[in-house]
Formats: sequence, structure tokens, C-alpha cells
Amino acid sequence: MKPDYPAAHSMDTEWFAVDKNGNVALCKSGEPGPKPIGVPYQTDVVWDVLPRLFFARAQLVLGRHASPDDWFRSTGMLLPASVAAAEIEPFKPEIGEPIQTDSGVLRPVFFNDIDDEGYRQLHDRGICQGCIGFGFGVEWKELAEMFGLFFFDASDDWQNGPYRRLVVPAQPTRSDQLALSESEAQSVAQFPAVDFLQTPVLQPLEHLSCDVWGGFHEGDTYLASDLKTLRPLPPPTQTDK
Repeated sequence: MKPDYPAAHSMDTEWFAVDKNGNVALCKSGEPGPKPIGVPYQTDVVWDVLPRLFFARAQLVLGRHASPDDWFRSTGMLLPASVAAAEIEPFKPEIGEPIQTDSGVLRPVFFNDIDDEGYRQLHDRGICQGCIGFGFGVEWKELAEMFGLFFFDASDDWQNGPYRRLVVPAQPTRSDQLALSESEAQSVAQFPAVDFLQTPVLQPLEHLSCDVWGGFHEGDTYLASDLKTLRPLPPPTQTDK
């Protein structure tokens, strides 16, 4: 289900983290944010998991429509269950179980590669009851809000982080809802001493061995989660995967 988009450049990476309560956070490093060792630079795991969350929480997309100008090849849509499979088969979608909504019985459908014409066609006919795009240029904060993920962003913190919490979900997604494979689970950073609900600022370097932008150099520092203290940058303790 992975969208075919270019990998993030340099250190700009999105990754999942799990706290001591099993709650899931989506973290965006930007260029300066430290990345825990073992978390891949590519966002493949994130792209694989987000469509699964769409199927699990598709009702949250009801009534939400991206502008056709913001079309993504990988798109999740809510379509009436009465829409014949033959009508959408040319786009080779993955089709979920029907759900009961205030707009009737709808079916979540994930298009891994729908073209602009097909996207507009489904909207012009008025059968799309809600949709969300997945791909390069997506608004990560919006996706986190949509799917019950805490969201931490280090894009504006140029002292090796830390990450600021920008989203606190009302109903947090738990790690068991991600349905991770064994290999995917190894790419998720675990924070067994952290409660995301009580953590407005997350500094991974205080908890895990991390890679940093530009690599490790003697004398480098990082900004602590108190947003005041500069501490010596610890060298990575193992080889990245």
C-alpha cells in the first residue's frame, strides 16, 4: 500500500514513537531533529501504516474533501456501499468493510494510484462522501489530528531539537491498532519512561541513542526539553540500521 513518492531528503524524516501507555505519536524531524537509531530515514513504515489507520478510523473522514488541486495519487475515500465495484475497479482499489454513518452505509476505499481524471470524476459525480490524501506535500499535523496521533515537530528547533507537541488527540491511537509486522515494529521508537500526554516537549536524545543532522562532532550540544539547558551531544552507541 506504499505510495510511490520520493524519500525524504537529508535528515527530514517522519517516524512513529510509542510511549509507556502504548499511545502512538507521529514525529517530524525536519532538518534539525534527532532521529533515534534504528528508525529508517525513509518514511516507508509511515506510508504503509497510515492507510491502515484510514480503514480503522474511516468515519473521521466523512464530510472532509480535499480540493481537486490538492489531489494525491494515494487517496482514501468514503463511497456509498451501493457504488458497484466495477465502477472503481480500473483504479485497483483496496476496499474495506461497510460502515453505518449519518450519510448512510459507506465503504472505505483506498486508491494507491488514482489519476487526476479519476479523482475528479468521482467528485464531479458527487459520490465521494469524504477523502484524504497520502503523499509528498501532505500536511502531517492534519493527518495526526485525523487519526488520533500525538504529533511532535522539530522543524524549527535548530539545536538538535527538541520536538514540540502540536497535537494531543482526544482518543489516542494505541500501538496495537497499527497492526505492525515484526520488521515494522523494529522501526518504531519506544519511549518506556515517557507519557506523551504529560510531555509538551520531547527530546529523544534524553532517552535514546540518536543520529543528528551533520553527524556527531566533539563539543556539539543539544537543547534539553526544558528549552533552556544546553547539554553535550552524546555519540551514537550503535550502528544505524
